[in-house]
Amino acid sequence: MSSLTAIRLNAADLAVSNIFGSNLFNLAILGIYDLAYLRGSLFGEINHPIHAFTTVIAIMMTAIALVGLIYRASKRSRLHLTWDGVAILLLYVGGMYAIYRG
Repeated sequence: MSSLTAIRLNAADLAVSNIFGSNLFNLAILGIYDLAYLRGSLFGEINHPIHAFTTVIAIMMTAIALVGLIYRASKRSRLHLTWDGVAILLLYVGGMYAIYRG
């Protein structure tokens, strides 16, 4: 909700940093939970290959977004999207297609 409010206030950097901060917090919570999990590794208990696939897609999308933030693209397409925005959109749509087809 706060990201939508930031976009309405024309503060796109605030919206993006809110999303990245939320993702990092969620990863930190999983790491702490993995330490507290007494039956071994929490991540070792996840056996379904689709979870590994979604993890790789999420990591790739985050990496592309970070590279896009570091190297601001000046060339935009007709829809006002940069190369990083198009790549993230394609990864998301392709990933969702692969998940629901497979």
